[in-house]
Amino acid sequence: EDARDELRVMTFNLWEGGDAGGQPLDRSAEVIRVANADVVGVQESRGRAEQEPLPDNAARIAKMLGWHYVDQDGE
Repeated sequence: EDARDELRVMTFNLWEGGDAGGQPLDRSAEVIRVANADVVGVQESRGRAEQEPLPDNAARIAKMLGWHYVDQDGE
């Protein structure tokens, strides 16, 4: 099969922006990187911070990985 015909898709739940599980954001980014996916959907990307708006850690992960990012909420 021609590799150009393949698309690897991954979903990753940060669990309240990574705050609930306590995993450092750089570790989550590394897990996503080694999965070698072409497209990654991230759920629960906003943390439990008291300030508004809550930080979008999916955007931070995309920046760490040098990837494109689209905010589903359009913010």
